[in-house]
Amino acid sequence: MRTSATEDIIESIMLATYGAALDARRRYAFEQALRGLVRLARAEHLLELRMDVDRATAMTNNASGRRQTRALLRKIGMDMRLGQRLLASELQAGAARPDPALPGGGSGAGGDLVAGPQQPEPCRGQ
Repeated sequence: MRTSATEDIIESIMLATYGAALDARRRYAFEQALRGLVRLARAEHLLELRMDVDRATAMTNNASGRRQTRALLRKIGMDMRLGQRLLASELQAGAARPDPALPGGGSGAGGDLVAGPQQPEPCRGQ
């Protein structure tokens, strides 16, 4: 009497292939070949399961890496917004007090600027 489903399937395949007229030697060789196929299928299935587990754990590691990247980018963005706010406040404070290095000597009137296109100087040789 067979005890496992695999042995029952192997027996039914042998009967379907050769029928009842199978000598002991051929029967044993065919049965062992089928058992080898079963072992190979189990090993392949186990390998697939391990690969699936590796992919699943890599996804969680990947998700963790994405979370860390997002947090880092958020921090960089916060630093940039802070820098922009500081720059804006400095620019507003700079507009209130003129810079002496600008044209006009810091008077803010812009006296050194020309208000239109300049006319070329006439040639003296004419």
